[in-house]
Amino acid sequence: MPSGADDDHVASIIAVAPTIIRQRTARTFAADQARVVTARRTWIAAVVLPIAAVAALVPLRDHVARTNLALLLVIVVLAAAMLGGR
Repeated sequence: MPSGADDDHVASIIAVAPTIIRQRTARTFAADQARVVTARRTWIAAVVLPIAAVAALVPLRDHVARTNLALLLVIVVLAAAMLGGR
């Protein structure tokens, strides 16, 4: 290739580079935001679900065997752990 063609190729790459960098930065930022939202939802589920389950199971203590209530709580905690990828 003649050097003039190389110069044109380099110039076109330099002209497009800022656009590519902005697009990658925007995609990276969006991906980071999605990870933050997912992590936040996971923590909320891990904290709120077991407490809500315990609150819902308290009135059933006199009517259902305690082992069955404990099993239900284990299932809720397992579900919260699965949401978090653990």
